[in-house]
Amino acid sequence: MKITTLITLFLLCMCLCASAEVIQRDIEGVPYYLYIPSKYNSSQEYPLIVALHWSTAIGMDMLERWREPAEKLSYIVACPNSHNSNYWDIKEEDGRILRMIEQIEKDYSVDKKRVLVTGFSAGGTYAYYLGIVYPEIFAASAPLAGSLKWLISENGLKLSMVKKKTPIYAIYGAKDITVGIEEGRFAQDELRKYGFQITLKEISGLDHQYPPFLNWPIIKWFEKLEKQKD
Repeated sequence: MKITTLITLFLLCMCLCASAEVIQRDIEGVPYYLYIPSKYNSSQEYPLIVALHWSTAIGMDMLERWREPAEKLSYIVACPNSHNSNYWDIKEEDGRILRMIEQIEKDYSVDKKRVLVTGFSAGGTYAYYLGIVYPEIFAASAPLAGSLKWLISENGLKLSMVKKKTPIYAIYGAKDITVGIEEGRFAQDELRKYGFQITLKEISGLDHQYPPFLNWPIIKWFEKLEKQKD
C-alpha cells in the first residue's frame, strides 16, 4: 500500500512538472527565460518576478533557483540575459528590460501591482537601480549582495531626486568579502535617510554565494508587503 501511494505521488509530481512551461524568448536579439507555473489560468492575475543573473551567468541560472517557489506559489518568473554576460550595463539595459515586461504583460495575465525585481551580485546592484528608478513598474526590489554604494559613487544615482519610494529587501552574507555586509549597512543608512522602507537581512556563515533557499524569505517578505497594502 505504501509503495502504491509513493508511486502515485511521484507520477502526480511528474505531471505537474511536465505541465509547467519554461519558454525562451528574446528582446532585441538577447534571450530571456520565462517560467509559467502549471496552475496558470488566464482568467486570474499572477505576480511577476524579474530575476537578474550575476556576472558570467545567464538567465537560466536564475530561473533554476526560482523554479520551486514559482511553481508552489504560482508566480511567473522572467530571467533575462544581459547584453554582456560579464556585467549589466546600467541604464543601457533599461529599455530592453521594460519592453520584456510589456511583452509578458501582453501575452500573460500579470498583476501589474505585484512585479518584483531581484538579482544577485551584479544583478543585485541592477535590481537596486531598477527598483529605485522605476517605482511605477516595480512594486518592490530584493537585491542580494548588490552595491548601492557603487550606483551612487560611480553611476551618479541621486536618491534625493526620487519621489516615489520602492520598498527594498536586501540580503547579504556575513562572510562575503566580495560585496560585504558593510555594503548592506551603507545601503540601509543611505536609503532610510531619504525615506525608503528597507529591510536588511544578514545571513550568518554565507559568503558570496546564492543558494536557492534565499528566495523563500524574499517571497515571504513580498507577500507580507502586499498584504499590508490591502
